[in-house]
Amino acid sequence: MKQLLYDAGGMGRNKEIRKKIEGHQRMLAEHRDKIERELGTAEPRRELIAYWERRIQDVHQRIVLLEEKLRKH
Repeated sequence: MKQLLYDAGGMGRNKEIRKKIEGHQRMLAEHRDKIERELGTAEPRRELIAYWERRIQDVHQRIVLLEEKLRKH
């Protein structure tokens, strides 16, 4: 009985991890869109683009860690 409860909890964790990954992937797309829009302006703000690029790196690293967690379950 305990094993069944543990397995059900594990499936919930995997679903939660997948949802987090999806959310992070949406965030990556949003930041890439922001960069593209900014590059399309007459005078792109390089400091803003650099900020979004750092955020993209951070979020990508979180996705990698979450995917590793998912593989372990």
